[in-house]
Amino acid sequence: MKEPSLEEIRASEKDYHRRYYQQHDLFEKGTWMKKPASRIIGALERIRKGEDVRLLDLGCGIGRNSIPAAKQFQEQGCEVVCVDFLDEAISQLTEYASEYGVEKEIKPVKKAIEDYTPKEAYFDGVIAVSSIEHVPDEKTFWRLIDKLQKGTAEGGVHAFLINTGIHETDTETKEELPAKMEVNFDTGDIIQQLSRQYADWTVHKLESEAQSFTTYRGERKVLINSNMLLLEAVKERA
Repeated sequence: MKEPSLEEIRASEKDYHRRYYQQHDLFEKGTWMKKPASRIIGALERIRKGEDVRLLDLGCGIGRNSIPAAKQFQEQGCEVVCVDFLDEAISQLTEYASEYGVEKEIKPVKKAIEDYTPKEAYFDGVIAVSSIEHVPDEKTFWRLIDKLQKGTAEGGVHAFLINTGIHETDTETKEELPAKMEVNFDTGDIIQQLSRQYADWTVHKLESEAQSFTTYRGERKVLINSNMLLLEAVKERA
């Protein structure tokens, strides 16, 4: 099997999300955007800061998690920096932020995840749902994790959902296909590496569960089996 290039993978991702955002509304029933990722939003409750909470949502899309997060902290004051490389995502995020009354809290940034560098000790919470594995290679992934750790304030929270151990199969022919994912970590390996990377943090959750779903690669219907890894960790005060 010929492995897809980075350009092919990103073109496929852009095409999929463009179509999906055109066809479905935010929080539409029957879609994966019907509600925020509860494990991610729930993890933000660990933030102990009383006011002016600063959050970062990497791969924000059209606001599935960033808008509920902004609503969660709106009364005490918050800023939610939302990073995505897709024009359509940023445009619709801005519209939905206005619709849901959080336009002042949402700060859109059009940029590839790996190109975003937070200010040192700036964020009280960093969230990412099926996004930080979409970087060019493993070296870039760990460089990103390092930047995010440095950009997190003491007492800040990291809450990530990461696809690992991905296998793709054509549903009609049963042919095994190359995984269209920039970084496809072995689940056991990344758990060990994250344990070392977060050794100085309090790790509340570092676990995975199997998942299976279908999607389309062009006109081809594909079954994807993977493990969804959850990291929930707090940067303790020195």
